[in-house]
Amino acid sequence: AEKVYGLTSGVIGTSDEYRDRPFLHQKREIPRETVYVGNDLADFDDGAEEYMAQVNKAEDEFWVTYAGTIGTTMVLAAGELEKRGRSDIRFKILGGGPLKAELEELANMKQIYSVEFVGYAPYGKMAAYLKKSDILVNSFVKKAPQSIVTKIGDYLAAGKAMINTCMSPEFRGKVEKDGFGVNIIPEDVIVLADMIEDMYENKEKRLEMGVKARQIAENEFDRKKSYRKIERMIAGLLEK
Repeated sequence: AEKVYGLTSGVIGTSDEYRDRPFLHQKREIPRETVYVGNDLADFDDGAEEYMAQVNKAEDEFWVTYAGTIGTTMVLAAGELEKRGRSDIRFKILGGGPLKAELEELANMKQIYSVEFVGYAPYGKMAAYLKKSDILVNSFVKKAPQSIVTKIGDYLAAGKAMINTCMSPEFRGKVEKDGFGVNIIPEDVIVLADMIEDMYENKEKRLEMGVKARQIAENEFDRKKSYRKIERMIAGLLEK
């Protein structure tokens, strides 16, 4: 890897952390840019519109949605909120993973009825679920190495407030600076339940976060716009 870094003429990173990695042991003055993986915002919006009618949400329901590999924290937080009488808070879990069957059994055993395991869904259907939700959860385990993952572009595109448990200093800083969500510690059922309840009770705050999320999606995560940085770098390098 260090040999490749020494031969390169420019660096594109999907986060600042990855962008700066080639310079950890080498001091070189070459172009570097952060370009988030992002998504195609038009595809996201078109897909959501196509599936919107198929995703049914009752007027009195409050949706908390997670997309990705399933863990226990979301399921147990749903159970905690049921104990608090928040039966209108519904959890929608998109995706799967090795624990899916086990967690479905856990929900049945503990009689947690507010969780729906949607499973894998077409991209447009996932987009519709995200747009119909009230809160989105970016959930990770404590030692997860991820920084700014692909699904962040979709979460932001939905224009909803985000609860983030990813411990990446870069992403936690971005959540705080850009104001589209809140950071909490990962793998803590009570902390997650408390924050969901706080957002549930503060509609104005979460709607404001949602507006900021969509703005960040449009300005920094839409590939048709953000990937022009890559084109400009290549063009500049070719001129030299």
